[in-house]
This record gives sequence, structure tokens and C-alpha cells, in this order.
Amino acid sequence: ANKEKKRVEAEVAKEQERAEVEAAAAAEKLEAEVEAAAAKLKAEAEAEAAKARTEAEKVAAAEADATAKAKATRKKETGSRGPARFVAAAARGNSSKMSESPAAS
Repeated sequence: ANKEKKRVEAEVAKEQERAEVEAAAAAEKLEAEVEAAAAKLKAEAEAEAAKARTEAEKVAAAEADATAKAKATRKKETGSRGPARFVAAAARGNSSKMSESPAAS
């Protein structure tokens, strides 16, 4: 009876050890899956951020281009002597308007 008891205890211990090994393996597998999912999410977030940065750079470039074109258009419209109101004031000899002229300074 004592031998039988020891055999059963040994079998139970072996079964317990096997269960612990399986549990550890399952835990490692889960941890690896979680890490893989986190890495995938991080990569997707970085890709989205890069896309957003590129889009922001395009918008900034378009704004700068529009500003430059607007300045060039204004310069073309006003000519080299400044805005029309200053040119007209200078032609009339109105000194108070002329002092505001950027060309006068």
C-alpha cells in the first residue's frame, strides 16, 4: 500500500510539472502575441504620423506658394512706384499721403 501511495504521488507530481510547463509555454506564447500586436500597432501609428507630417508639409508648401504668388501679383498690380493711392497722391502733390508711401522712405 505504501508503494502504491508513492507511485500515485510521483504520478501526481509529474502531472503537476507537465501542467506547469504547459502553462509557462502558453504564457510565453501569449506574451509574444501581445508584443507582436503592440509592434504592429506602433508601426501603424508611426506610418499614420509620417503620412500626417507629409500632408502638413504639402499644405505648408502650398500656403507659402500661394503667399508668394499673391505678393508677386500685388507687386505686378501696383507697379514699382507703390500702391495706386500713393501714386495718385504724389501726382496731386498731397504731401501727407506721400509721407505714408513706402517708396518715400
